[in-house]
Amino acid sequence: PNDYRNLEEVPRLTSPYILIHGARDQVVPAGMGEQLHRAAQGAGRSGATFILRDQDHWPAGEALLPVFETVRQR
Repeated sequence: PNDYRNLEEVPRLTSPYILIHGARDQVVPAGMGEQLHRAAQGAGRSGATFILRDQDHWPAGEALLPVFETVRQR
């Protein structure tokens, strides 16, 4: 996770973002996803953040279906 400077890139976003993070992620702590979300909001970027409560770094496909449906409807 330290190889990526995602927080620095947030202000440069030109398209709406989708952030999907597993709350049980042990590869990239969920707190990092929350930081990205706050940074995007603070930079006035549009998008959506989804925290998958019972998922880790590799969420199950069925856990992603509601996310994709929500994004599709927007």
